[in-house]
This record gives sequence, structure tokens and C-alpha cells, in this order.
Amino acid sequence: MATPNNELAAYIRDNAVRGSEINIGKVTCEPVGMHWLSMAIMPRIANLNITAVGGASRSAIGLSYIVHFARKNTGRDTKVFWCRYPEAIIGATMSGDDRLLLVEDIVLDGKIADVLKNVADSGLRVEAVLAVIDKSEGVAAQLLDRAGVTYIPLLRDSDVTP
Repeated sequence: MATPNNELAAYIRDNAVRGSEINIGKVTCEPVGMHWLSMAIMPRIANLNITAVGGASRSAIGLSYIVHFARKNTGRDTKVFWCRYPEAIIGATMSGDDRLLLVEDIVLDGKIADVLKNVADSGLRVEAVLAVIDKSEGVAAQLLDRAGVTYIPLLRDSDVTP
């Protein structure tokens, strides 16, 4: 049965996997990739009470705007930011009242905990973390669960690599 996640996985396999490398940035810049990302992401975040979206990778910029425009089409405005640590959070002006969705292309290991700490040190609260591909083998899920943050992996590495 074709689902948005299955279609997204197939699109990534066919267009963004070269050997052991996965280029999610390529997917976020092409209309078909943007469509399948939006279709896979939106049902997973529909019930989150987020006010801002962003992340620390270059691919996070494209992912953030996909979320921003998809939410805007449903009447919910969402601020967009980019984390450049340790220097700054770039983009929208935010306050401690904002609830953030961090988006990442690929989560490999516990490095997501560093991003969470830096955001918290800025006085902001992370509501959830969305990963297009989870390569952490459960590490990220455990770290985020301990931090009280919802983790939303769309795909596992095995979904997109042979």
C-alpha cells in the first residue's frame, strides 16, 4: 500500500542516495521531494502545539520552510529559525513562550542532545524533534524521552538504503 512515508522513502532511495551518502538537501529543493516530505510530516505534527520550526543543519532550512508553508496553508503561522551554534539563533525573534519543533535531516547519534542544550541555554523550549531519517538505532529516542521531548522519526536508515 502506498503511503506518504513509503513514497518519501522511494523518492529518497531513487534521488538522494549515492553509496553510503544520503543528501536530504537535494530532496528539500525539488518539488516532488518537497511534496512527499510535506505529506509525510504534516500528519505527524498536526497535533503539536508549536510556534516555531528550525534546526542546525543546512537541510533544516528547507525542511523548516516546508513545515512553515504547509502549516500556513492550514491557517497556523509558524516562525522559522536556524541554529548556528554556538553563535546564535538566526531568523524569527522568539521568546520563552515559543514552542519549537527542531527538524533534522539525519539523526546519527546523541549529538541532538547538544542542540537541545544550546536551545535550552537560549531560554527556549523544544516541544519535539523531527528527523527525516533516524540512523541513531534508538539512541536519539532515549535521549529525547529522558528530556521530555517528543521524537518523530519519519524513516529509518533501512527504509532508504539497500
